[in-house]
Parts: sequence; structure tokens; C-alpha cells
Amino acid sequence: MMSSVEFLNVRNNAAKAESDLLQAKYDLIFRIKVLDFYLGKPLAF
Repeated sequence: MMSSVEFLNVRNNAAKAESDLLQAKYDLIFRIKVLDFYLGKPLAF
């Protein structure tokens, strides 16, 4: 059985992983938009 401290650590790690994934997705979109801008493509959101 898992202690409450271990459970909280697992839950916090999962939340951090989800946050990191979301940040990476937005970072990718931003970098693609910057490349599009420098390639002369119109910016569309």
C-alpha cells in the first residue's frame, strides 16, 4: 500500500508532467509561427 506522502508525490509528478507537455505544445506552435513569419507566410491563428 502507498503512503500519503508517496501518493502526493505521484500526483504532483503527474501534474508537472501534464504542465510540461502543455508548455511543450505551445512552444512548438510558437516556433512554427516564428518560422512561418520569416518565410513570409501570413500569420493565421
